[in-house]
Amino acid sequence: MRIEYKRKNDICKNLECESKKIEIKLKTEIESLKETVTKLENTNKEIQCQSQALHVENLILKKDLDRLQKQIKITNHQSNSCIIRLNRSLENNDKLKNALKYSEVEEKELKIQIKDLQEEKKLTINHLRKQLSELIQVFKKQMLIVDNLKKQNACLLAVGQLKLAKEDFSRLLDQKPENL
Repeated sequence: MRIEYKRKNDICKNLECESKKIEIKLKTEIESLKETVTKLENTNKEIQCQSQALHVENLILKKDLDRLQKQIKITNHQSNSCIIRLNRSLENNDKLKNALKYSEVEEKELKIQIKDLQEEKKLTINHLRKQLSELIQVFKKQMLIVDNLKKQNACLLAVGQLKLAKEDFSRLLDQKPENL
């Protein structure tokens, strides 16, 4: 029994030794785990602080995003208005281009008509000049005829007066022999 007791005692001592070793080991592991837990808690606190900072930053970014979205809507509205005005301006520009082309065509036609009218007027002026020179010549001839007729009239009057004078003279001559 003693031997067994001794053996059991040895085993107990061994177990105690092992238990102490394990206990020491466990204590070191516990301390190491406590340190790890402390480190993790500190890390967790830092992460929570970072999380809060990120949450605050996220809220600020959300506000900025909302503001930017509103600005985008306003800008899109303004852009649409500008596009509509641009389209209207382009339509007006096309209308004005078409009107300009039409005006240019009309201008060319009017220039041709003006040239034709100018040619016609030149021809008419030349014709009228010829008629005027003919009328002047006719007028001069008529003046000559009128002068000639005046001279003839004067001659006829003179001839008529001569006839009267001759008749008077003849009468006088006829009357004198009787009275003489």
